[in-house]
Order: sequence, then C-alpha cells, then structure tokens
Amino acid sequence: MKELLNIIWIFFGGLGLALGWVISGILCIIFIVTIPFSGACFELAGLTLAPFGKVVLERKHLNSEVKPKPVASTIWIIFSGIWLYIGYIFSGILMMCTVIGIPLGLQCFKIAQVSLNPYKYTLVDSKVMNMINNK
Repeated sequence: MKELLNIIWIFFGGLGLALGWVISGILCIIFIVTIPFSGACFELAGLTLAPFGKVVLERKHLNSEVKPKPVASTIWIIFSGIWLYIGYIFSGILMMCTVIGIPLGLQCFKIAQVSLNPYKYTLVDSKVMNMINNK
C-alpha cells in the first residue's frame, strides 16, 4: 500500500517539493559558505520522494555522538528552512482539501517538521524506528 501512496505522492506534489530541496541544495553550493548545508538538502530531497512508511526521528536517537548545531540551525532556518516549511504547510493544506489528499497532506506536515530543522530531525524507515524502540 505504501508503494501506491508513494507513486500518488510523486504525481500530486512530491516531485515539486523534492525539486525545492534540490534547488535549495544547489543554492547552498553556489554560496560557498553554505556548502555544509547542501548535504542535508540532497538527503531530504531523496526522502521527500517516498515519505510513506517513514517516520520523523531526532538524529540523536540514530547516533549518540550527534552534537547540537545551534548556529547552523539558525542560519538554515533563516535562509532555507522557513521557505521550505511554508511550502510544505501550503501544499499540505491544499492536499487536505480532498478526501484522497488527506494522507498526502499529513505527509507534508510530517516533512515540514524536518524541513525546518534537518540538523535535529530526519526521516527514517518505520522498520528502523521499530529496531530503535526494541533496543
């Protein structure tokens, strides 16, 4: 079922939203100072293409050595995060207007959380989440 929903997702907004991540990543590379941000952009572009079957997880649960990056997070939120967040919220509201679009809108809201601060959150497969919870 999640494969079918991922295909529907790509046609009804997922491709455009992933393109937003790619454009953001390219802009991060163009402005040389922000090259470290480009990795998160391209990672999340791939995750945005197939969000069904994935859950939001704080990165500290994946790797205990992850250090908070308040300066990087603040710069990200100001220059990229807020715009991607607004795009996901806007897309989510539009998708929620139809019964078929409700699950797609919920995915937009889920990814919006990650887009605001990709240094704190990421999307992981639900199987990975189950393995983390069973530890």
